[in-house]
Amino acid sequence: WPAFTFGDIRFVDTDPRQKLPPLKLAELGLKPGAPALSTDVLNAQKKIVDALRAERHALAKVAGRDTVANHATRTLNVTFRVDPGPPATFGPVTVKGTKDVDPDLVRRRVPFHPGERFDPKKLDRLREDLTSLDVFRTIRIVEADHLDTQGRLPITIEVAEKPHHFVGASASYDSTEGASRTAYWGERNLFGGGEHLRFDATVARLFENRLGSLDYSAGVTFTKPSVWTPQDDLVLQLKALREEPDAYTRRGAVAAATLQRRISPQWTVKAGLSAEISRITDYFGTGNYYLLGVPIEADWDTTDNKLDPKSGFRVALVGE
Repeated sequence: WPAFTFGDIRFVDTDPRQKLPPLKLAELGLKPGAPALSTDVLNAQKKIVDALRAERHALAKVAGRDTVANHATRTLNVTFRVDPGPPATFGPVTVKGTKDVDPDLVRRRVPFHPGERFDPKKLDRLREDLTSLDVFRTIRIVEADHLDTQGRLPITIEVAEKPHHFVGASASYDSTEGASRTAYWGERNLFGGGEHLRFDATVARLFENRLGSLDYSAGVTFTKPSVWTPQDDLVLQLKALREEPDAYTRRGAVAAATLQRRISPQWTVKAGLSAEISRITDYFGTGNYYLLGVPIEADWDTTDNKLDPKSGFRVALVGE
């Protein structure tokens, strides 16, 4: 038997007092004459809700659908009964679940104010921003099921905190550089404002150098989020190292202070100061070296997922 194809596709507003915003079939994955797949109909329902929410209809839903099969023409006519609900603005924000983390840290990261036009993309941005703090095990952004008397949608942010301490280790082997071992220990939410403190230690060139001439490094990194504004993070780093490849021996220390600002969901800029002191011994003798730098970086990230991207790209411009 020949397969059914889509015939007439319509949208009916369940509330005659409101005007249904225009919906484009192509954006919903529906097309008259295309194979009438049940998965396309189900996916279209979600896309209808997403499209209406993007137009401020925060409580939009598909109340039902009617399908009529015409066996003579082998077509399937579909009518979606849509309840867009009234246009909404953002309402007050409530934070729940914080214990040691200051709830004001969460409130300051909210990218909207009560009374501002509802935009679901800002809720997605808020979730990503809170995840980047790395102090919460779970983050739920719960929208109220009704608008308040002012047409605002109350938002509740429910979080569960991660353990304060974390520890880890790694090992690698290179056929030319030998093996290396790294260990780290850290503290989340050091002072209640989402601060991170992390200690790292590495030993390298194992099996390539004798035990007394291995490469060592040890460092500490402190990160303070929302240092001035919610978009500004301060990163302080201090590192001591010892390197002994075949050509020279180097002992030194590096210190850096970097301020990074999120200009938009895609753009992040970083600028700071770095200082390095080294004592290097090679075939020509021993000398002390001092370096002062002004590292600058701009990152552009359009990936759909920071940890598991499937589309988009990342570009970094670095100068010093």
